[in-house]
Parts: sequence; structure tokens; C-alpha cells
Amino acid sequence: MRALLSHEKLQKYMAENQFKQEPFAELIGVSDRQIRNWLKRDMDISLSAFYNLLQVFGIPMEELLIFQEE
Repeated sequence: MRALLSHEKLQKYMAENQFKQEPFAELIGVSDRQIRNWLKRDMDISLSAFYNLLQVFGIPMEELLIFQEE
């Protein structure tokens, strides 16, 4: 089983917090291209970037993950 960053959940939290891609990327410490990739599909994410997402949103990790059978 794999844990992936859910693009739909990320979209939801970004919209709720009115984050735009470029300023959000700077806040998280990644490129705006990386944010665009995360918003397109479910994917792996580095632990440090994932931690930064959780800190910005103030949510538990389960809120942004989906689990997929390999």
C-alpha cells in the first residue's frame, strides 16, 4: 500500500485558504511548477514538503493523503 498526496484534497485546502499557486509555493519552499504538478494528480511528496503543507494548513497528515494498493 502507498500513501500519496491527494490532488483533490490539496485543491480543497488551497481554495478554502484562498492560496494562489506562486505565493503558496514560496511559503512551502517548493517551485510553483511543483505545486501545479501536485494539483494535477495524486503523487508522492517529499517528507519535508509534506510537513510544510501540514504546518501551513494546521491539519493532521491523514487529511491530505490517499492510500493506494500497489
